[in-house]
Amino acid sequence: MSAVDVLLRLRAQAGARTLGTPVPRAREPDYVAPTHGDAAREAEALVERLRAALARRAYHRDMEQLPGMQSTAVPDFDLGERIAPGLRLLQIDYPDPQATSIDLPWLEQTGVARADLAAFDIETTGMNAGVGVRAFLVGIADWCDDRLRVRQLLLESPAGEPHQLALLREWLLSKRVLLSYNGKSFDVPMMNGRYPLFGQAAPFADLAHLDLLTIVRRQLKDRLSNCKLGTVEREWLGLIRQHDLPSAEVPGAWRDWIRLGRDDRLKRAIAHHRQDVISLWQILNRLLAV
Repeated sequence: MSAVDVLLRLRAQAGARTLGTPVPRAREPDYVAPTHGDAAREAEALVERLRAALARRAYHRDMEQLPGMQSTAVPDFDLGERIAPGLRLLQIDYPDPQATSIDLPWLEQTGVARADLAAFDIETTGMNAGVGVRAFLVGIADWCDDRLRVRQLLLESPAGEPHQLALLREWLLSKRVLLSYNGKSFDVPMMNGRYPLFGQAAPFADLAHLDLLTIVRRQLKDRLSNCKLGTVEREWLGLIRQHDLPSAEVPGAWRDWIRLGRDDRLKRAIAHHRQDVISLWQILNRLLAV
């Protein structure tokens, strides 16, 4: 009897498990060298990630260095006036003389009166469109007597929504062109779904729609790390936002105001939205200049 057999018998008598057959190691797959195309795509993706990281770092560094430009600061303004049950109006005008008419080659229109355009944007109570999601903040920026006029309709309660929709329709009836950023995919379909709930007709069908996101993707995508509105502002316009609130936090800011009476984040959301509609005009002016 071999020494191994003796050891196994002694272990069995002691109550130990019988040694099993050793499991062979799985054979490692053969190494496959990456192709030139794979390596090029990986390097390109790495460059894009590094470029985006540098842009974010530069943005936050600038925010820290400029006095009074901290992103957590609360802007100093009131919440406008109540113009109907559950609805408030905020309005501010900016002196900025511009040419009274402009050409819009993307719509094949020339000599369009600047006052016939309206920059349009909304902020909603949820990130996805649905029956339970409404626009708690609707904004229009248009030209009136050499001034850029920004008007925002803020819901205090769902009871204000039919008044909000009716007033927005009134504002747009005198316009010819709607200016937006991704408005064809989100803002306009969202609002088109709200009007029938209150027996009202939506005002967008008769307007030419200039969606600047489409133009930015076509003309500027090679110059920018991405085509988000904030990226266009920073990397193409050189604009650093004041008191900004990330878009993902905007619905929660409105809920905190409604439920808890907190208006600090709501004011930052309103400032964020106000800058959105102003930026639409700034992007259009820059596109026309170049």
